[in-house]
Amino acid sequence: MSPSDFLSELDPSRKAILSEIHRLIIETNKREKPEVEKVMGRQMIAYEEDGKVAYGLSSPKSHMSLYLMPIYGAKFRSKYEKLLNKADFQKAYINFKNKDDLPQNILRELLEDCSKVDFVSIYRKYHPESISLADQKK
Repeated sequence: MSPSDFLSELDPSRKAILSEIHRLIIETNKREKPEVEKVMGRQMIAYEEDGKVAYGLSSPKSHMSLYLMPIYGAKFRSKYEKLLNKADFQKAYINFKNKDDLPQNILRELLEDCSKVDFVSIYRKYHPESISLADQKK
C-alpha cells in the first residue's frame, strides 16, 4: 500500500488533514522516505531515513497522531507544547483531533526545526548495535 492509498481510505476530513501534514513532512525533510507499514502496532505512514522511522502519521479511531522522533528530548519541544496547547504531546508523538489543534504555520515551523536534528546519529549513539558493517568502515 502506498501513502496515497493509505490516505485515500480515510474519512474525508481526516484525509484532508493528514494529506496536508504528509505534504509538509515531504517538503521540510527531503531525506525521509514514506512507506506504509505497521509501527508500534498501528498501520501508518512511516517516514524512514537509513532504515529508522523518524516521523509517522496514523489515524486511530479517537484521534490522529503525528510521530516525531526528532522532538524526543529536543530543546525546542517546550516551545511547541506552548504553541500547540490544544494538542496532546506524548514522548515522541502528538495526538490531535482536528486541524485547529495543529495550525499549519506552527506545524511547518516545528517540522523545519525537526529536520535540523540529525536523528539517525542520535539513534546510533543510543543503539550502537544498529550500525551496519558498511557504516563501521567509514
